[in-house]
Parts: sequence; C-alpha cells; structure tokens
Amino acid sequence: MKTVFFTIADQANLGYAKMMEKSLKYFHPEAELRIYTEKELKKTGIEPPRIFYLSAPYFADKLFNEGYDTVIKIDADSIVLSDLSEVFDDNSYDVGTVMNWNRVDPLKFGLIDLCTISPQEYYNNGFVVLKNRKFVDEWLRLCFTKHFDKMPFREQGFLNIVSHYFDFKVKCLDKGGSWWGLISKGEWLKTVMREGKVIIPKSEDGFPNMDIWLRVIHWAGGANEPKMKYKQNFPEDVIQFLNKVTGGYE
Repeated sequence: MKTVFFTIADQANLGYAKMMEKSLKYFHPEAELRIYTEKELKKTGIEPPRIFYLSAPYFADKLFNEGYDTVIKIDADSIVLSDLSEVFDDNSYDVGTVMNWNRVDPLKFGLIDLCTISPQEYYNNGFVVLKNRKFVDEWLRLCFTKHFDKMPFREQGFLNIVSHYFDFKVKCLDKGGSWWGLISKGEWLKTVMREGKVIIPKSEDGFPNMDIWLRVIHWAGGANEPKMKYKQNFPEDVIQFLNKVTGGYE
C-alpha cells in the first residue's frame, strides 16, 4: 500500500510544518510528506483565501490521482509522538477521524456543532486518514457547491457532513486508548513518560477515564494561539522527549 502524508503551510506556518516533519520522520524516516506552500496554493488557480479553506480535499484528490492508497492530512501545528503504523495497515474503514472537542477551546471559542452533530461528535480537520477516494470525491464536490461560503469552517464542516450523513465507514481514532489530535489539548500538564510513550493517566475527575497514549498533539486555535511552544505545556520528562523528536524550538 502506498501511503503519503500532506500538510498545508503558508509562510506564517512553514516553521511549524518543518518541526512537525522532524517529529514524523523521527518515527517514520521513510515516510513521504508533501508540504503544500503558498507557491502550490497559487498554482491551483483558485483565489485566496478560498483555496486555503478547501485545500484538504483538493490536494487529497491530487494524491489519490497519483496512485496513493492511503492519504493522511496532518496540520502543520502538530507533533507526532509515536509510531503511526496502525493507521497505515488498518483497511477496515474509509476515513479515520479525530475529535474537535477538548476542555480548553470551548472556553475561548464556544462549542462547535453542526446540524444534528453534537460537539462531542464533531470531527476536526487536523488529522484525517483517507482510504477511499470516493469519500474525497464527495468532500471536494461539496466544497464547490453554493453552500461552501455558508458552511461553518468550510472544508471541516463538509468533512463532518460526509462522515456523519453519507454511507462510508468512519473510524474515530480517539475512541479507545489513544488520542490523535486536538482532544488532549488542556490535559498536557498531566502527562508522564512510560516506556517511551507519552501517557495521560486515568484522572480522578473522569477525563480521561482510562490511561491514554498520546499519538499526535495539535494546537489549532487560530493565528493568535501560541503554537508549538511545548515547554510551556508539558512536564520536564515529556519536554525532553519532545526535544528529541522535534529537535527543539527557538
């Protein structure tokens, strides 16, 4: 199976993308990662900022056309914390998703839902494992309809529409003993190192209700969010681990 990762990074986010790339290559030195910059966005011929808000299905479609079987979109302001092989190897689903909800962002931005999709069911666009190009076809098609400008969070909204209302097999990667994105934000100071893994122990307040292995962390939160500054968010032993996988930051 041919697998490729991709991310979107304008000039303001390119440094984050390079840091994310180091963490990915730490665990998967052979991994192929495409970083689509302002140059590639301009070549699409779709005017900004429109292209930025439909870039995930747009470039996923291009990559499936190149012959890849698994296409993984990862946001630039993410850090990979573990081997990710299980998402390469599991072909039981069409799309792997991650939760948008966490205990921090709703206090700043409010709860995010859509139609009958509750905040605890709404998916984030920061880490998406695509294994069925028909899913991408529908996702991209909706981004070119008259509803695009009215859809909250544009491509992310349509990701949720296709995931929840269309006939595809969807696996939420966060349902179980590991978390793959935004859901862990706000819980990072609780983390501990166990046998080379970053773990959030089971909490007395019930969140999480079991030990959780962090696989990918994601900042999100818009341009004003202080991103990738993990030394402010993690205990010392986890900081040392993050220094190792990312090369640190200035």
